[in-house]
Amino acid sequence: MDDLRRRILIPRAMLLIEIERRCAAAGCCARNRLGLTKQEAREYHGFACAKCERWTEDVLIKRDVPEWWEELMVTTLGDKVLRAQIIGEEEGDRR
Repeated sequence: MDDLRRRILIPRAMLLIEIERRCAAAGCCARNRLGLTKQEAREYHGFACAKCERWTEDVLIKRDVPEWWEELMVTTLGDKVLRAQIIGEEEGDRR
């Protein structure tokens, strides 16, 4: 029995943030809660709605991850096009 316990590995990742987004599909507008690890936050570019399963393109903004924003900008989000999109969303109103 002890040998079996030593062989089972369950990978764990620490949750960095939980964000809430609304579905952009007409007639749905379901509230979606997403938990992201640091790696998932780096790769985040949208979500599938839990209700209608439609994909909604999205990016994180500084308000979503204030403690990690600088690190994410340097490591992943440094692309000029994506940065311009993020800056535009920061200046506009968020739902």
